[in-house]
Amino acid sequence: MILSLLPGASFCADVNSVEVSQKKGVYHMHVNMTVNADIDSIKKIITDYENLTLTNPYLKKSKVINKSEDERITVSMLTRICIFLICYNIRHVQTFHHVKNNVLYSRIIPGMSDFKSGWMRWEIKEQDSNGISPATQIIFDTEIAPDFFIPPVIGPYKMKKKMLEIAKATINNLEETAKNTILR
Repeated sequence: MILSLLPGASFCADVNSVEVSQKKGVYHMHVNMTVNADIDSIKKIITDYENLTLTNPYLKKSKVINKSEDERITVSMLTRICIFLICYNIRHVQTFHHVKNNVLYSRIIPGMSDFKSGWMRWEIKEQDSNGISPATQIIFDTEIAPDFFIPPVIGPYKMKKKMLEIAKATINNLEETAKNTILR
């Protein structure tokens, strides 16, 4: 059922698995996908912090606010989502850093964000595409604890559905942006 909410075949990325769960106000999402683009393009796009709005249509602002000597980059973002008739402008400030072996990790800074806590992890792997076209596997995990009102009972269900919607749009835009970058 969850996979039916994600993009269809055509030129879209292949979604291998998706899981969204919620326990005691903490949401977790795991997405395993294969994007039809080369690994270098994918890494360049997801680390272009000033232009993250190109891949995530719910993201209204993205701005680097600090770069440290240890290559950690702090990014301020503003996301707009609506659940039922309640719309949220959600601030999140995250510090990103590369771990070894093509892993990108970020942690939300709670005092500067509308989250009590949170993190994201992107694991990016080159796939063997039999020489046809480049392909990259992305394993994306995130865990967030919102610090804003989510209506009880039906709210967590809608929040999980919204997380899937955002993932769907981001996956499609990531592949499309990578293809457009190659064509330039």
